[in-house]
Amino acid sequence: AVAEIERENIRTQTMAGREQKAREGKWNGGFAPYGYKLVDGQLQIAEDEAEIIQLIFDKYIHTNLGANGIASWLNQHGYKKKKRQNNTLSSFSASFVKGVLDNPVYCGKLAYGRRKNEKIPGKRDSHIVKQSDYMLYDGIHDAIISETDWREAHNKRRESGFKREKTHSLDHEHILSGILRCPVCGAGMYGNVNRKKKPDGSSYRDYFYYVCKHRREVDGHLCDYRRQAALRRHRQELPQPGACGACVHVCCLRRVYDHLGRAQHPA
Repeated sequence: AVAEIERENIRTQTMAGREQKAREGKWNGGFAPYGYKLVDGQLQIAEDEAEIIQLIFDKYIHTNLGANGIASWLNQHGYKKKKRQNNTLSSFSASFVKGVLDNPVYCGKLAYGRRKNEKIPGKRDSHIVKQSDYMLYDGIHDAIISETDWREAHNKRRESGFKREKTHSLDHEHILSGILRCPVCGAGMYGNVNRKKKPDGSSYRDYFYYVCKHRREVDGHLCDYRRQAALRRHRQELPQPGACGACVHVCCLRRVYDHLGRAQHPA
């Protein structure tokens, strides 16, 4: 109990110090955001990266392109993302674009409390949750874009960005998402659904499948792996739901992966 109290005191003091540093407009530590570099612990504009930041805001504000569209535009027009400690890919992704648009550091501000660790009910673990309300302080670093442009982009994100709620097949879960790997490019595969209507207006049975994330060129790569039709040919041989009980046995994963590989590279 004493140790827990001491840990909580240390955490409280640390957070208070970080908030005070933010009030003073100083960078709170960690990697510099893309577009900046750290010099003596302070943010300075990295001219070779700042052009990308300006392009992202310009495209988002003055065109109909969203995060996916901007990432694709940058990749298709030959722009390369500089590799650094916290950016290991040279291509652009929608998540990178969203991160840029949401970060007030680019208009000369510093945010405090933008993310918060929250406990997961019933577990000892916690996860990071983005906060809708947080403190903004004037930074001592130079801005890459104007505050007007950032607020315009921020408002557009709040109006157009929303999380799609699942409305069909509520009892179905893609339990292999993040586990299966594309046999062609090695990227993670995610679950998708094929949903069609009959001529009388009723719906056919949902057809669930896994697709390579690079099929949609989310980060500059375009994979030509086509497995949906091929997977149908092997459906009878695949492990059936419940065959291994409540959990997914390793042998099931291996069989699924082997079938995906044979579908792409038939003998």
